[in-house]
Amino acid sequence: PPPPADSPDDGEQDGFVMVEKEDVIDALASFIAVYIAAHPRASSMPPAQLQKALGAAFGELRASGGPKGKVRKVWDWGVGVYRGVAWTYGTVATFSNPWVARLLLAAGYTSARIT
Repeated sequence: PPPPADSPDDGEQDGFVMVEKEDVIDALASFIAVYIAAHPRASSMPPAQLQKALGAAFGELRASGGPKGKVRKVWDWGVGVYRGVAWTYGTVATFSNPWVARLLLAAGYTSARIT
């Protein structure tokens, strides 16, 4: 009998699809090429100038050891905000249950007395 209509394909399990690295690279390259082709200033640039502009843009995104570009600084700031919100939410969620809060405080007190 054929599988039900709502069952996942053979390549899908639990709603996830495995994507190969090459597929991601091809998709990104295709997106960038279409975006550049549609941009009015980029279509009139000579290839050397376009290559230099793309190199500078990707270099700014990749800069990790040297001076960080604006995009990287915004990304790092966003990661910090996300982590702060996640820790705050976790703390509030944990201490909103009085039994869990009491357990954690007792464990902290006991470990402080032992050391």
